[in-house]
Amino acid sequence: MQEFNLYHLKFRELNRLERNIKQLEPKNAHEQTMLDNAKLCVQAYDTLLNVSSLRKKDADIDAIWLEKVKAAKFLLDSEWYPLVATVKAKNLPEVIKRTSNGTFPWFDMPHKSIEIKEEPWRETFSYDIAQFAGQTYMYLSSGWIDLNTAEFVGDKI
Repeated sequence: MQEFNLYHLKFRELNRLERNIKQLEPKNAHEQTMLDNAKLCVQAYDTLLNVSSLRKKDADIDAIWLEKVKAAKFLLDSEWYPLVATVKAKNLPEVIKRTSNGTFPWFDMPHKSIEIKEEPWRETFSYDIAQFAGQTYMYLSSGWIDLNTAEFVGDKI
């Protein structure tokens, strides 16, 4: 068993920020700095979720994934990924299994291998992050991508 730190992307908050950012009008330099930072966060969020670029005929898939990895790291460093739980599991697929909803939300059913750090309010899904043993991985519906190397590692970890 290994200990995994699980981080959930703040989808709802970033969606709200994206909608409201156009209406903000800074009144001073401090507010302008805050607005500029918010725009960088929204841009990183858009980069992360944009899948249309991957579907283009002559898409440079490797370059696109490097940009997505860079965006995920930026959002993690900018605290848009709060630590929601520490999970003791054999591997990453088991982390997903334990933090996915079945009949009841996973965080409402106490489990001895899960320590809730912040109320997650949702199950783990694509673009969420797990860290263990100095490595950082982002979950995708088809497996995991190593954020340190930008390599797709599937579900073999």
